[in-house]
Amino acid sequence: MPLSTRLRLALTWECLLCAVLLAPLQALAQTAPAAGPGAAGAAPAAVPATAPAATPRRQRLALVVGIGSLGPRVVLESASRDVQAVTSALRAAGFEVMLRENVSGADLRAALKDFRDRLREDGVGLVYYTGLAAQVDGRNLLLPADLTLNETLGAPAVATVLRAAGVPLQGAADALAGPADSPRMLLLDAAYRHPALARLTPPGLARVRLAPNTMALLGHAPGALQDLPAVTPLPSPPPKDPAELAATRFARVVVDALAAPRITGPEALRAIRLAVVDSSGGLSQPWLAGDTQGRDHLADAALLEAPVASVAAAATPVGAAIIAAAEAVAAESERRIAGGRTAAAPGGQGERPVFQARANSFGHAEGDILSYQLTDTRKDELLLSYITTIEEVRPDGVLVANGGEVQMDAQGRLKLQRFADGSQSQFQPVQDLWWARPQAGENRAVAFQEEYVRADKSSGHIDWRGTAQVGTLRRLETPAGEFEVLPIKITGQRIDTPAGGAPLIGSFARTVWFSPKLGIPVAVEIEDTDPLGRSLRRERLELTHAQQARTAQ
Repeated sequence: MPLSTRLRLALTWECLLCAVLLAPLQALAQTAPAAGPGAAGAAPAAVPATAPAATPRRQRLALVVGIGSLGPRVVLESASRDVQAVTSALRAAGFEVMLRENVSGADLRAALKDFRDRLREDGVGLVYYTGLAAQVDGRNLLLPADLTLNETLGAPAVATVLRAAGVPLQGAADALAGPADSPRMLLLDAAYRHPALARLTPPGLARVRLAPNTMALLGHAPGALQDLPAVTPLPSPPPKDPAELAATRFARVVVDALAAPRITGPEALRAIRLAVVDSSGGLSQPWLAGDTQGRDHLADAALLEAPVASVAAAATPVGAAIIAAAEAVAAESERRIAGGRTAAAPGGQGERPVFQARANSFGHAEGDILSYQLTDTRKDELLLSYITTIEEVRPDGVLVANGGEVQMDAQGRLKLQRFADGSQSQFQPVQDLWWARPQAGENRAVAFQEEYVRADKSSGHIDWRGTAQVGTLRRLETPAGEFEVLPIKITGQRIDTPAGGAPLIGSFARTVWFSPKLGIPVAVEIEDTDPLGRSLRRERLELTHAQQARTAQ
């Protein structure tokens, strides 16, 4: 489904302009970079001569760091182009930018201190870093330019070098600390697979510990790595468009988001994450954490909505895409008016119909987006990250998501799930491990059947039988935040019968941590055992981000 369609489902018409401006993000990430820093928008109304002086604009301060060389060797060719592109887009969006390239550890620490000292309490703060990083002893360390990596060293020796010379990422997170109404954002593109870091365990980065009211977007999920990007040479003369200058998908999408006026920081980070996932076919899984109560526009809309920028944008592919999206959205609005309700249009241009995404009686709505990660708790290894986007609520309340690859009943429980490797599971009547609106002390029988096809084309069915009991309300912290939850403990027996094979009997246990506020589980603890009680599987599924109509306010 195009991102423009998804955004029309996810956003209400009170946020119409945001939806229109974000519509091209996925298309631009998938194709050759074509977006400039300008975006189409209505020209600001002229200020009467008698108008009072304008209110001073809020400070926007960014620290942009790119480290592509370690010692005499280039280790990340994309770093220089990405920081130049992001810096250009930030400046066009009204940010004062502190740019640092290939700096030493001492200079990087000094830059973080300078940024922290210069960022005002009411300022919008952003830190963007691209380079190499690794986790040692659970701490994320940025690799400065004066650190030399020897690929022949074993993991203990590499860890010793990083402990001595690496710069803690926590310093960047701490530099962003601020009050609740001041947006603070950390963007990190550093989980790259480099030979000298290959032996470190666990791989990749650890979760970032964030100060309150701060958001972080990592270019790849914790514990996972991505290959070093292949960088194509720039034409001569080099392009002036920041999106064409950017070397990686992540940087291009960041640039596109910065070119969209009237989008808040949290909206921009969520859109960037989804656009990267979609444009990579799910191979890249950026990790989003934290939140901020600051709802200021990420960019200075007055700069991006200047008449000259609007005219120039209309002549570019991104400008044409914005105009086309606006026309399509306007036409759709005429067909989807909720009871005749209207809302004030941006810029004082009258009233517009209010779009209402279809929702069912359990509160699930078109446009709801849920992100999860699955971890092997025995090995402390991230197995999978995935996103479920509800695209259709059928008249009977059934939910269709991810282009039909996922189907759920009205309560949000799985009926069908297909995976990219060709495997799938179908549940009859549903995967009955939880239910909506559970009550403390409630008991239920569990009985359902799973028909499966594995990636190797083997098939069979599993009979699940057991009991579920609901515990008392308590608090649980997850990557998506802290929630009040009801634990639903399910235990029972499963009989796995492969096609043409003998039944395999075992036991299962699930603890579903159900959030009454969200109407879904925020975590599931999973354990399967064989007939002798030996553990076959021990995993934990956790919610990492939720965007829902029920929590939009």
